[in-house]
Amino acid sequence: MLNILWTRGSSTLREIHEALRSKRDIGLTTTLKKVQIMEGKGLVIRDASTRPCKYTPGVEQGATRGGILVEMVRTVFGGSPEGC
Repeated sequence: MLNILWTRGSSTLREIHEALRSKRDIGLTTTLKKVQIMEGKGLVIRDASTRPCKYTPGVEQGATRGGILVEMVRTVFGGSPEGC
């Protein structure tokens, strides 16, 4: 979902859902729940001043991808990519 928002920019729930559906079968309520969870974690920001609401990324793309990579190396490879 973050990739969709980073690529498209501010998007409605329906727009996010349609972009996800083009890649895999997913229900609208599942998309909504995932967006709500991400909003709770600060990963996306909801702008309720418009109807329908629009969502924007709450985190920067580069920093997020780097953090995910570091976490993956730590958890999967015991902290060292040497063990790959």
